[in-house]
Amino acid sequence: MLQSEWELSIAIIGDSGVGKSTFLSMFMTNQFVLRHNDKITIGQKEILIGQKPVQIKLIDISGKEPFRSMAWVHYRTCIGIILIFDLSSRDSYENLKKWYEEIQQYVDQEKLVIRLVGNKCDKLFYDDMDQDKEGGNDRHYIQFEEGEQFAATHQMQYSQTSSSVFSLAQDENYMSIPSIISKFTQEILEFIKKHEDGGKIEELMGIRSLKKQAIVQEVKKKINRSSCC
Repeated sequence: MLQSEWELSIAIIGDSGVGKSTFLSMFMTNQFVLRHNDKITIGQKEILIGQKPVQIKLIDISGKEPFRSMAWVHYRTCIGIILIFDLSSRDSYENLKKWYEEIQQYVDQEKLVIRLVGNKCDKLFYDDMDQDKEGGNDRHYIQFEEGEQFAATHQMQYSQTSSSVFSLAQDENYMSIPSIISKFTQEILEFIKKHEDGGKIEELMGIRSLKKQAIVQEVKKKINRSSCC
């Protein structure tokens, strides 16, 4: 059986109520949750990138105080950050600038990867299908081009998803949560490889070489066996 070479720590951040908890739950168990996370939740899962298994450690950081004020502790222990906003909330989109500035305040952006995710795209699609519905096709909804522009300006990749539906094939901009995590993981692995080739991998945080750890444990076992006789 193949064993993961890397464990990657990724923080999920954004305003309270944008769907971070459900994003994590859908990735871990394919189950929708209605509650908002009022604490820090950690989920761990192994995924395949090509034929290579990778351990993903997702840290869902509550947007409420006092957890938000302590978010910088996790920024410094992660190799990746998923910045989420609610496509049906103009305020959460406007607050992206504050979140991004907060990341820059505590972490060297050259040492981690950030991905922007617009959540709840099902609201945009279904309200556009029924423009007579109250709030349907309202201008407060964030269009794909707006999210894409913010991401490009801040050197991120951008995806839109829904934490409440498994598939939205009618929406060309929809991407499933597992697909987002897979693409982001691939981006992180390429980022790690670049630093590894440049001899600067020790500068990166939020990565753990499971292969190296296994070798160290095996060496310790041999030392213990040789010293016990």
